[in-house]
Amino acid sequence: MKRVSPRKARKLRPAETERPLGFAYGAGIAALCLGAWLFHELRSERSPLKYEPVIAEFSFQQADIDAANPVLQARPLTGAETGRRPGSEEECPPELASNTREQWLAWRQNIAASYARGQFTEWVDTWRTFDTCETRFESLGLQACFENLKNVTFVHSRPRTPRKMGFEMTDQQYLASHPAEALTLPEKLADGIPSDWKHWSDQEPRVQALLYRSRTVSNPNRGSLARLLFLVEGDEYDKWVQFTMPEPAPHGDGRPEQLVDFISVRKRANRAPVIAFRQFWRDSQGRNPRDRIQVQGVADTCYSCHPGGMRSISPQPGSVGKEGLATLSYLNARIDAYGPLDWNGAVHPQFYGPPRGPEVGCATCHNNGGAPFDPVLSRGPLNLFTSMAHVRHKMLEDLSMPPSRFTPAAHVHDYLGLPDRLEDEQRGRLLSRWIRGQKDGGDFAAPQPGDAFMDLRAEGLFTGTTAPVTEHVSFQAIRDDLELVEGQRQQLFDALNSRARYPRQVAWWMLQDCGTP
Repeated sequence: MKRVSPRKARKLRPAETERPLGFAYGAGIAALCLGAWLFHELRSERSPLKYEPVIAEFSFQQADIDAANPVLQARPLTGAETGRRPGSEEECPPELASNTREQWLAWRQNIAASYARGQFTEWVDTWRTFDTCETRFESLGLQACFENLKNVTFVHSRPRTPRKMGFEMTDQQYLASHPAEALTLPEKLADGIPSDWKHWSDQEPRVQALLYRSRTVSNPNRGSLARLLFLVEGDEYDKWVQFTMPEPAPHGDGRPEQLVDFISVRKRANRAPVIAFRQFWRDSQGRNPRDRIQVQGVADTCYSCHPGGMRSISPQPGSVGKEGLATLSYLNARIDAYGPLDWNGAVHPQFYGPPRGPEVGCATCHNNGGAPFDPVLSRGPLNLFTSMAHVRHKMLEDLSMPPSRFTPAAHVHDYLGLPDRLEDEQRGRLLSRWIRGQKDGGDFAAPQPGDAFMDLRAEGLFTGTTAPVTEHVSFQAIRDDLELVEGQRQQLFDALNSRARYPRQVAWWMLQDCGTP
């Protein structure tokens, strides 16, 4: 366990009054000797010295404090969640076991101060202290004020090997926590994609199917972005089954893809629906889906891409076509209708830090359903677990987040949806060009909005000063709106991505009030 060194502690104290040179020289020699002794004692397991209540000062603005209020209150972790086995606890090290309440609070304050400076990385060592010294914390009445720090330390330090799906419980615990029906593919899809899938989805009123291309995620095993998504609705379960498809010719080789992403939503009267995730892996012929962890020993971390449970379908422009727009609208409306979802103990969003971005409006939607926000708008919070590369893409590249309500943005989004409303021949030429660009440039490469407008113009959709679909009368007008939208979003992203502000908010969140012993 890392201790506060005397050298560091001295740096954290206010500067002392200057003294004459000779005195300073002698004092310096004495300090070096004392420092060497202290260093030896602090390194010794027998040392009676404790964490010194000398802390790094750091200050907050009121906005930081307000933004750090957790959406959900901290709560103790159970033994099942942490993976601890009764009777297997290690002993709290002797040099820590007799720490006073004040010394433990100083230890906690030093951790928060280090994080506020962007320096704290010792999650595993800190969790080991929580894990072994829990009885001592309880005896000092420190459980409540240590919960936020303890919980975030746990989710950062938990072993990845038995948690390939990225949940707080192990993969085995997760699969056992849901009924078998919640994790089972619909019978019609149990052997992969049926040859008559189009007829089936057309004839069955409770089955929807949508072919599209993802804007963001290239799936294994050949990096395809093509998808075939099914929704099979039932009385108790809705089952969402997404098959990765081969890239269309001439960009793909036509060989069957193998990944299957699966989500079930168990509907309950007057209670939040329960969400369950699973991945399957098909054989080389695209048949016989089996649990991906058993077949490959790997899985994607579900919560990293689905912090709100379900997420809206945002196809690459031009990849749906006019015949699929009604299905796309229905599927997104079904997703929105679920509202906040129950993770069934697999994830506790309040463990991952305070919500990010309330000062720029993100928490209007990304609030995890906490009061006083509208639960209908609820999405998973942006927090320590959120990839800012993903946020950058959604805000600045495909412009799908946040949904904008001002007129220029509405016009820009109208143009982004235009390719899906074109006739197949013209739409096909655009999509082929964009797939080629994405293949050359990798993920997030194409189509960018500015490039998309140029391609639309090249396809003859802008003739003279007249532009289709929107109220705009010129190509230049829509380009001007695009620049306005991109500039405003860049300002929002820069504020959200501040490297100074959010660590201070997290540090404050770690230091919730302890109350009285």
